[in-house]
Amino acid sequence: MKLPVKLANVPIVEAVFEIRFKAAVPTSSVLPGLFFTSLAGSKTFQRLPAAEIPEVMRNADPNLQYAPLVALTWNEKYSIQIGDRSLGVACKLPYPGWSEFKKQILELVKVVTEANVLTSVERCSLKYTNIIPSDLGSLPDIAAIDLKIGTQEAHRGHLQIRADLLDGEAIHIVQIVSEGTTTLIGGRSITGVVIDVDTVRNFESVKPADFADQLLNSIDDLHTKTKRVFFSCLKPQALEKLGPTYA
Repeated sequence: MKLPVKLANVPIVEAVFEIRFKAAVPTSSVLPGLFFTSLAGSKTFQRLPAAEIPEVMRNADPNLQYAPLVALTWNEKYSIQIGDRSLGVACKLPYPGWSEFKKQILELVKVVTEANVLTSVERCSLKYTNIIPSDLGSLPDIAAIDLKIGTQEAHRGHLQIRADLLDGEAIHIVQIVSEGTTTLIGGRSITGVVIDVDTVRNFESVKPADFADQLLNSIDDLHTKTKRVFFSCLKPQALEKLGPTYA
């Protein structure tokens, strides 16, 4: 499948890169100060609700072990979310494009892996949430799925599905919802078909420096895999409505 290099109507409402790790110290206490001194530009901090939960309770609950505890807004364009076992960076809209997002990801990973606070990296992931506006069609018009429950065509009603797709060393967690709504900058709301692709790579406790080296050589492939899965979820006529440009 030939992938577009650009869309006239970009459906991305969220883009997040995350790493999960083990650390010698509580990174939510250490990394904010490290980023404040290492990253150029404006920065503001905010404690998140999970930070109010006692550490013992967070560590005992698998759903909270990787929860972000502190958020840092960087240059009004990125949100860096820091937990004791996780680090994520999300683009603020409008999406700046992969080249710019990749640059920020690699800078953050370089800072954190050179700080000698991580002991090992367990996984990384790249996640894109897209909403195809309702004026471009409903789920049967947009998504390349054909789902029946018994004799009923389930994809023609309200639908929320998740599938984990294996792709070599990666796992694509794909979620499709027939209708979802989000609010954009300026207060404008958008409603439409939600297609969420979260591409995950797990590691056997790789050393931070080795992970940084591997990421430098593999991050474009991670992005391409994620992009390919998203476009494979679209019907050809839906893709054309997004205004693709090819190299």
